Amino acid sequence: MYDMMRYFFKVCDVDGVACDEEGFDLTDAKAARAHAIAGARSLLAEDIKSGSANLNDFVEVSDEAGGTLFRVRYGEAVEISGR
Repeated sequence: MYDMMRYFFKVCDVDGVACDEEGFDLTDAKAARAHAIAGARSLLAEDIKSGSANLNDFVEVSDEAGGTLFRVRYGEAVEISGR
């Protein structure tokens, strides 16, 4: 059985900051990064539906102690080609 750790995901975009107060229990930082990427893709998709998107918006991941572990920019969560 894996030890689970609680990770928190803060969304930082042009509208401000939305903090995750509950967090998610995940196995490790790799799983937390995958969760952050999925969240960034979902949020980016909603932005695109409204007609604009900022690829510099990001999801910040922190641990239970409140320390920032990493950030995932929306632009890092997708591969964009053509124009």
